[in-house]
Amino acid sequence: MYAKAHAFVAAIRVLEHLHQRPPVLSDIAALLALATDEASRISRRLEELGIVNVVKSGVEERFSIGDFLKIETLPHEEATPAMQDEVQRLKAQKESKLQELESLIKKGPAKPALFHELDRALKDPSSRKKPNPLD
Repeated sequence: MYAKAHAFVAAIRVLEHLHQRPPVLSDIAALLALATDEASRISRRLEELGIVNVVKSGVEERFSIGDFLKIETLPHEEATPAMQDEVQRLKAQKESKLQELESLIKKGPAKPALFHELDRALKDPSSRKKPNPLD
């Protein structure tokens, strides 16, 4: 969050300098090459912390810088979200299944004993002994 907060505040400063007015969220997102929803999530978090101020006017929200020194209190490393952990786990699981399939393919067509017996019975029906129900 630390690096994202610095980038967000820097984007506000740059856009204020270029346009001589507080920027809207879509401009900040475009400058930072972020999706609008990601920029919105960051802006809400920074607004809660008092780092940025939101000026609501009619249908648009414009952003200005609040107490930017609070950025230094943010953690420098983010914990990986549960969703990323789940994706990593699924990728590892998929990879292990893929390796298992590759090893089965390398072994060749290995038929269980039951299939060998069925093949022999189909080729030569007389070789198979049928159990006698009277025995």
